[in-house]
Amino acid sequence: NERLLAYEMALGICEAGGSVTPEEKDFLKLLRSQLGLEVSAAEAVEQEVASVAMVPMIPETVSPGSDTAGTHADNSGMILKYSILNGALELLPETLATMAIIPMQMKMVYRIGKSHGVELGRSNIKEFLATAGLGLGSQMVEGFARKFMKGVGKKLAGKMAGKAADQITGSAFSFASTYAIGHVAEKYYSSGRTIDSAKLKSLFVPLQEQARQLHGKYLPEIQEQAKTLTPSSILSMVTGSKGV
Repeated sequence: NERLLAYEMALGICEAGGSVTPEEKDFLKLLRSQLGLEVSAAEAVEQEVASVAMVPMIPETVSPGSDTAGTHADNSGMILKYSILNGALELLPETLATMAIIPMQMKMVYRIGKSHGVELGRSNIKEFLATAGLGLGSQMVEGFARKFMKGVGKKLAGKMAGKAADQITGSAFSFASTYAIGHVAEKYYSSGRTIDSAKLKSLFVPLQEQARQLHGKYLPEIQEQAKTLTPSSILSMVTGSKGV
């Protein structure tokens, strides 16, 4: 229902920045009250969001070969796989799928850094993404907004063509942002982290535009992958027990 969806979106946005601050906790408590949510329903949403937002980059239970560091030559193909996956996640109606996009981008950056001999933590990766010009919170807001508007549009108009167009737009955005992040990370870590913030930001936009043009080429693969995704398989990929 819309009240649970609104709470899930708000919680996901707060979690995107890392641990929830005292001010955000107060806001979420007030929001629960204003929405009239039952405690059990709110707790179920909180557990779902936490299961995606707070997983480690590489858990100890990772399957052999599923999320190990690649070589320099492998990274381009690996970036494309993550881009296709995140494009596919945007085609799904579940908010869990939207919440999984940022952790998958972070996991991709982790693997790129590791392939160049750099061990990264969650805070390092968030700092890199912010430096490159991609705000985690804003990306989460945009993703949730697209899903919310698709739901509203479906109720008001019921036009499947419009819904499909919105889905493709969201898929193109997530595909392109993931592709750009990956290739900027590759340039940054392969250079020994010598590229300054201004240069990183200047690299991101043209790479994102390039990826938008590529989206149509890979759309059939994206759509096929979306058919194979389930909430359990998404969580497995985020936690690392299933590789990309």
